[in-house]
Amino acid sequence: MVELRRSSRIQNPSPPSSTEPVAKKAKASDGQSVPKLEKQLEVGDSIPDLVLKNEDDEEVQLSELASKTTYLAIFAYPKASTPGCTRQACGFRDSYESLALKHVTVVGISADSPSAQKKFITKQNLQYSLLSDPKREFIGLLGAKKTPQSGVTRSHWVFKNGKLAIKKVGISPEASFGEIGSDVDGLEEAKEEPEVFKAEDAEAAGDEAKDEALNGEDVDQEASKDGEA
Repeated sequence: MVELRRSSRIQNPSPPSSTEPVAKKAKASDGQSVPKLEKQLEVGDSIPDLVLKNEDDEEVQLSELASKTTYLAIFAYPKASTPGCTRQACGFRDSYESLALKHVTVVGISADSPSAQKKFITKQNLQYSLLSDPKREFIGLLGAKKTPQSGVTRSHWVFKNGKLAIKKVGISPEASFGEIGSDVDGLEEAKEEPEVFKAEDAEAAGDEAKDEALNGEDVDQEASKDGEA
């Protein structure tokens, strides 16, 4: 009886070619999955339609919040009731009235729970709302997620008519509340400058038209006199 022999190709299958996928997910050197890069909001982008909770455990739709004010200033802090975050929050508290006169709505945000935000507001007598973003979803879009696992980078942003206009990530508590007023002033100047030039140009054009009209009258009068002579 003839003995059947198994093919060597079956016994020793060839390794996969370099073009074949070796793994479905990329792995880091420590064996963990490499986190996906998040798309971040850039200047000119609209505020996302996300819903977060405030200190009263109420849902707040970001796009609706931005639609109620000309300028929406959002500042991020690592943890409520810690020294640096307290200085930052109190700085915005002390600047609140002057910013309100410039049509600026101030809102703070961190990964703290609504109850922790409530205690922070009560203890420091804050006049504005604090949003809770435990998954750091919005914080990540703003570019202030410190690491994939935890942490928030101290920052602030200004949305003008619902679009991101100012983005400052990684600043000190004093710089955060200290610069926000000048940031808004800069946006106001940028808004008014074209209108100023437009008005000046219109005024100059009107003056030129008047001069031409007066010159035309003078020429007509001289011609009339010459004809009479």
